[in-house]
Amino acid sequence: MKTEELHRKEEKRDSHERNREGKVDKLVDQGEWERLGEDPEFLDMSVESRIITTRRAVGNAIKNLEEPFYDQVRTDPSGAEVILGKIKHLRFVRTSLGQELVKNIKNQIVPKTPVKKAA
Repeated sequence: MKTEELHRKEEKRDSHERNREGKVDKLVDQGEWERLGEDPEFLDMSVESRIITTRRAVGNAIKNLEEPFYDQVRTDPSGAEVILGKIKHLRFVRTSLGQELVKNIKNQIVPKTPVKKAA
């Protein structure tokens, strides 16, 4: 009896974990990078995982804007400037996230050591 109960608890926990992972994946797929910080599972990730996940979401946000941008260019090129500005901003954010990731990894590999002053 206890074995069955433990098995049910494990299944319930596994199901809950899949749902939590699904929420973050959904946000990433939709390009909802600004809403990731509201998700408890996202906040439980390591710093590097959060950066990578956010960077993927920003990339998807860029992809989501590209089609409307090209449609706007075809119909009204002057109106496409607003969308282009958003795309440029997101590209900047994605680049900044990549730089931050490199910095974090570099600090883990080579920790900062205090510099001794010459006497």
